Amino acid sequence: MTKQNQLIPDGTPLRISDSNGIEIKMGDYIKRDVTGNNEIHGTWSIQKVKCQGPFPILSYVTSEKKKVFPADYSACFLSDMYDHKHTLFALDTRDISPPDDDLYVMDKDEAEAFIAAQENPYSEVED
Repeated sequence: MTKQNQLIPDGTPLRISDSNGIEIKMGDYIKRDVTGNNEIHGTWSIQKVKCQGPFPILSYVTSEKKKVFPADYSACFLSDMYDHKHTLFALDTRDISPPDDDLYVMDKDEAEAFIAAQENPYSEVED
């Protein structure tokens, strides 16, 4: 994915919620259940909410077992995680949670620490 100016700044609330009802913001790290290739990825992956043109997307960062692809190698529209009928007719989209996929906003520090540990697996080893 080519780097471009982000139309929606990090920290901007997107008026949709994760599976726990926490509002998702641009730049959040999302922990998402893996539905295939569990032997490679483990049971979950971490994706980052980014902007592709005017559209919020979930972009691959890493997975439970290891970083399988380069960052941003795989992505999908964030809206694909929600039932479109409910989204279109909701009085308040923050009340809608993903019907099938489990999406959870991660603590930023926790997500970045996990990512850093995967990139340098010996960083936490003490002499």
